[in-house]
Amino acid sequence: MTDWTVTPLHVGTLHRKRRNFLYLAGGDEPIDVPVLIFLLERGGQRLLVDSGCSDPATTTQHQPFERPDELHPLAVLAARGIELGSIDAVITTHLHWDHASGNHLFPDAELFVQRAELEYARAPIQWHAESYEIHNPRRDTDWALDRYTTVEDGATISGGVTVLLTPGHTPGIQAVLVETASGLVVLPGDNVPTYDNWAGRPPEWTHIAATNHYDLGAYEKSLRRLEETGGRIVPSHDFRVLEEEKP
Repeated sequence: MTDWTVTPLHVGTLHRKRRNFLYLAGGDEPIDVPVLIFLLERGGQRLLVDSGCSDPATTTQHQPFERPDELHPLAVLAARGIELGSIDAVITTHLHWDHASGNHLFPDAELFVQRAELEYARAPIQWHAESYEIHNPRRDTDWALDRYTTVEDGATISGGVTVLLTPGHTPGIQAVLVETASGLVVLPGDNVPTYDNWAGRPPEWTHIAATNHYDLGAYEKSLRRLEETGGRIVPSHDFRVLEEEKP
């Protein structure tokens, strides 16, 4: 059986400040970061990790987001000759609006999420509610709650693709581990949004948490667990990924 390939796909750009990503370490300088989804392919199988944002008009209330038509997830896939119906499953790292709002674009795909994440998304604390836009009762998009297949820590999605429960950024965020010809690739979602988060600030910090987080103690343990995988960490919001992770 062949190994998986992992291809990052750029499906929009967020306009933020550096401090939005680096807890206690970033300044107020503006930065642009990509919204990335990941295409996993092996033989005739195709999986996606995350699905991107809603249309810009519905997201600007949260943060500036730009997506020309050619960066719509379906347009990006079509440009690669990939038909909508050929996506077998979408593995959602966590249910924040910039990672899960595109799940409705794949009505025939199985949607995987950690049970703990789905439970939290139903009733997050008030300071996190906006991040769970697709499940916000002010929006008529609760269709997704009934479509998910929930999984637990260590679940196998397909041979060579497993998930780890890694709470920190959210209570139920999961990392996706993918066996490739060049070794294990680890897609940690927003526990590691940029390479700077993973690099840390030596010698004090081996890593830097994302500013938006749920539990720093659990976060630190999850980062250690990601280290223990021995895999190549691929961040979720860093333009350098598009150059460094070419298949």
